[in-house]
Formats: sequence, structure tokens, C-alpha cells
Amino acid sequence: MDFLVVSDIFPTATSEIADLILPITSDFESYGYRAYSSIEGGFLAMARPICEPVGESRSVFEVEYELAQRMGLHPNYPFHDARSWVEYMIKPSGVSFERLDAEQIVYATPPSIPQIRESGIQYTLRESGVLLRAV
Repeated sequence: MDFLVVSDIFPTATSEIADLILPITSDFESYGYRAYSSIEGGFLAMARPICEPVGESRSVFEVEYELAQRMGLHPNYPFHDARSWVEYMIKPSGVSFERLDAEQIVYATPPSIPQIRESGIQYTLRESGVLLRAV
């Protein structure tokens, strides 16, 4: 390998041998989101920054966008920072960034028994809910 670039928040064995280290922010320093699925449907949870980035660290999304800019790929890039990345990623759910930011946790895709029946997925109805089994 001629050149190794590492992006991380902590020193690692790999960063020790890297030619270039791009310091990235922790989850506490930038916007992000988490998607969870359960028997009750899908949930989105907002992760907000609670402190300023340390040193010269930037979010992984900002680093990725700047690399795209430097390579001339940015005109067609779907996001330019962490917030627009979250907007881009949650758009298919029909949940807006503003709603997720305001409510913190959004019940995005509640399942319905008719949808499950029509899907062809085998299921068992239990007192605690629906148990799905992949066929």
C-alpha cells in the first residue's frame, strides 16, 4: 500500500501507521440519526450535537463532502453537511428534519395486520404482538 488515510475519533493501531489522519467528530459533536425497527414499527431518533467539535475535527459527512468537492464530484452530491445528510437519509420515511429535531423520536412506519397478511410473510399473533418469521 502506497498511502493510507484514516478517519477516526481515537488513536488506533491503524491510525498509527497512517500517512494521513482525518480527525472526525464523535456522536456528541454533530447531527446524526438512528433508525430502529421493532414489531411495533419503525422509529427514527435524532442525535443532536451537545458540544462543539474538539480541535480541527469535523463530521464524517463534512469530510466526505469536502473530498467530493476537491475531486469535482460535489455538483451532484445529495448533501453538503451533517444536517443535509440527515435530511437526505430520512426523506424516504416521510419524516422531515424539522419534525425529527422537534420530537426527537418519531414513530415512522407503524405496521398493520392487513399489510402483514398481504405481504405473504408467515406470522403468529401473540398477546404481546405479532411474531414474524421469514419464509
